[in-house]
Order: sequence, then structure tokens, then C-alpha cells
Amino acid sequence: MDQFMLCPLREGYSFTPGNNVREQKTEGGMPRQVIKFVGAIHSVSAAVYLKDPRERQYFWAFWRINQTNIWRWNLTLDNGIKEDCLCQFSAESVPQENMVGNIGRQVIINIYVVPIKRDPAFDRTIIDLWQSGLINNLSDIEKIPNVWLPDAVGV
Repeated sequence: MDQFMLCPLREGYSFTPGNNVREQKTEGGMPRQVIKFVGAIHSVSAAVYLKDPRERQYFWAFWRINQTNIWRWNLTLDNGIKEDCLCQFSAESVPQENMVGNIGRQVIINIYVVPIKRDPAFDRTIIDLWQSGLINNLSDIEKIPNVWLPDAVGV
């Protein structure tokens, strides 16, 4: 499986999570909702900057070879940090290349991303920390390995 080696630009980056819920409207009340899918794919629109002809050649070679394949790319999804993701180019929109300055080019791509399974217990902990107001004391957690443990063992 190929790894895409260019970094996405922050400007123009958009992430849309997959929708696992099926909804039915009701008259005058809240809609009925049920989980219909598990692992509905995410959508990402990203731009990459191609600073020289070598990067341009790499991008288009990668796209031609992997148009219908699944490949890896380091992206920021719903966890807020960069993670290794499984991606596939969208067949509904081909890459768009634009000149930037005299030499550089910007290519905009739309891709599908397989969601990364998240631990529901960790999500619950985050929600509970915020609702209890303890999120403000979270900086003390960093002190455990960096301050309190060295003080306790005399390092």
C-alpha cells in the first residue's frame, strides 16, 4: 500500500465526518434516529503545494497509479492530531491544479477516509472532565511523569 508523501496545506483543508445515523422526521416532535451504519466514511478536501517539477511529477504519478486504490496519508481528523489514515481518491471530482506564483502549483483533491475506531470510554472521560469543570486541572496530569515521579524516586 502506497504512502502519500506530501503534506496537506492548512488553508482550504476541510473534514466532514461520516454519518452513521438514519433519521426519520416526525410531525411536531423530535425526529427518530437510529444507528444505521458502522464506520461510514469521512470526506476530506485538501490542497497540496507542489514547489517544483519533481513534486508535480510525483503527485500526478501517484494519482494515476492510485486512482482506485486505497493508500495511506497522514491527516488530521476528529481526534485533532495527525494520524495515519486509509484514503481513496473521489471519482466524483478529479484533482484541480492551479499556478501559485511563477513556479509553484497548488492541487486541490477530494478524498474518502476510513474512520479510525475511537474508544468510547475515552470519549466519555473527555465529556465528564468538561462537564465537571476538571478540564482546567488537566495540566496536573502532565506533572505526574515530569515532576512528581522524578521527585518521588529522587532523579
